[in-house]
Amino acid sequence: MGSTTAAVNAAIIIGAVLLFSSLHIDAGASLTDVDNCGKSHHKCPPAPPHSERTCKHGKCNTECKRGWLDCDRKKANGCEVNVETDVKNCGSCDNVCPVPLSNHGSGEATCTNGVCGYTLTCEKDHADCDADPSNGCEIDLVGELYSTIENCGSCGNVCPASTNETAFAICDAGKCSLLCKFFGGFLGVLDCDNDMSNFCETNGRTDVNNCGGCGNVCLPPPAGQGELACNDGVCTGNCVKGRYEDCDGVASNGCEAELMWDTDNCGSCGLVCPSAPNATPICDYRGCRISCNDGYSDCDGVASNGCEIHGVCPNA
Repeated sequence: MGSTTAAVNAAIIIGAVLLFSSLHIDAGASLTDVDNCGKSHHKCPPAPPHSERTCKHGKCNTECKRGWLDCDRKKANGCEVNVETDVKNCGSCDNVCPVPLSNHGSGEATCTNGVCGYTLTCEKDHADCDADPSNGCEIDLVGELYSTIENCGSCGNVCPASTNETAFAICDAGKCSLLCKFFGGFLGVLDCDNDMSNFCETNGRTDVNNCGGCGNVCLPPPAGQGELACNDGVCTGNCVKGRYEDCDGVASNGCEAELMWDTDNCGSCGLVCPSAPNATPICDYRGCRISCNDGYSDCDGVASNGCEIHGVCPNA
C-alpha cells in the first residue's frame, strides 16, 4: 500500500513539473508585442515605408503612420501618400483639391493639414471677393466703364445709395460717385455745376442754357420769328406756327423757313414748289404757283405744263 501511494505522489509531482515547464516556455509570448507576437521571441517583420509594425491578437500586421495612407493598395510601397499635403489626396484618398479659375489671375490648389485650399494672385484692379476658387478673380474693382458698387476699389467697399431721386450710386474708376438718372422718367437730368451735393440740378430737356447737354445754349430766333425754347433737349426756337419753321434743324439759324414765301418749304417743311416749262415756281401765301417767263403765257391754267403759249393768249 505504501509503495502504491508513493508511486501516485511521484506521478503527480512529475506532471506538475512538466506543466510548469510548458508554461514557463511561453511566458514571454504576447498578443500585442511586435517582438513577441503570438509566441516568445517572434518578431514582426519590418514595416513598409511610412508605416509601423503592429501585433493584434497575436498576429503581425502594419498600419500607416499619422498623416499617411495607402491609396494604391500596394503593400510593397507602404503608405505612399501624405494626405496632409497631397492636393490629389487631401485628407483622404482621391480627395482632389480644386484648382482656382485663372480668369484675371493665376493660382494653384493647396493642401494643408489635410484641408484643401488655394493660392490666387489677381491681376491689377481685380480681386477674389467671394473666396470661391471656381470663379477666380471674379470682381473688377475699377471697371472699364463702371464697376460693382458692392466692391468699389476693394472687396466689401459698398457705395452708399443716393438720397435724391435724380441720381444713383456708381463706382467710377474704383471710387464711389453718383450718376444722373437716364431712366424711369428722369431722362435729361444733368449735373451741370459739377457739384453732386445738389445732385442733378438741371433739366436738359427744357433748359435753354443746357439744352440736351451742359453748356448747350439755344440761340434766340430772329425778331418776330418765334421765341427762345428747348423742347425734349433740342433747341427749337418755338417758331410762330404757320408762318415760320425750323426746317433744317440747325439751332443757330433759328426759324429760318418762312412758309409763306419759301419755295423749298411752301406751307410746310419740305414741300418744294415744282418747276414748269417757261416758268419760275413761286410760293405765294403758302401755296405753290408759277410765274411765266418774259414772252410766254399760261393760257390753260394748268401749272404742270407751265407757260405753254409763246406770246399772249388768244382772245386775250
